[in-house]
Amino acid sequence: AHCGYHVLAIDNGKESIDYLKRENKFTNLETELFDLYKSDFDTLTRRYNVIVVAAILEHLEDPSGILARLIDRADEPCLILGDLPNGYGAAEWVHWLRKKIRRSWGESGSYQKLSDSLRYKHNYDETDSVTLTDTPHVHDFSWLMLRDLMKENRMESIRIRNVDFLIGTPVIQKLLLSTRMAQRVDVAFAQWLPRWMANGWFFSGVCRSGS
Repeated sequence: AHCGYHVLAIDNGKESIDYLKRENKFTNLETELFDLYKSDFDTLTRRYNVIVVAAILEHLEDPSGILARLIDRADEPCLILGDLPNGYGAAEWVHWLRKKIRRSWGESGSYQKLSDSLRYKHNYDETDSVTLTDTPHVHDFSWLMLRDLMKENRMESIRIRNVDFLIGTPVIQKLLLSTRMAQRVDVAFAQWLPRWMANGWFFSGVCRSGS
């Protein structure tokens, strides 16, 4: 938006949309409460050159189908940008461990203490964020599944890049990655790793509607 392009941000969470409306400083950025399963895609009358799917595909029952419907609203060619967590990365394994402990211990005080120690908290610009909450990931993606999803949606010039290695992984984050410098090293190190070892990926591809 700061470059002057028209941007439409959609989300099915009213709180998120309301927050963006309050904080939005750009006249060329629009917001819309939109459910990817229930809302009518024909109401998206404007055509777009870039579609960003950030932290969303893993939450969808039919990620390929939804992505295809978004691409149908695009101009040709359209650049697709997104990110996706590795469903088998270090952070997801710790998330799985938290859920196993909760099932075994219930909501006891001991569980809460251990759960808090396994929860990574960070602070950016005085805004608290917490990862590894119990937001439902419907799909656990591997990088090969991501690549196949992109090919299935007729994407060309596909690029997949590792995001990081251990950032966001509880305990490890607190012990080894609490500084910006350490996090930069982690990100740089991740670029040398095979795809399956990363905590997640950035991806991009070019597609043509109807091709």
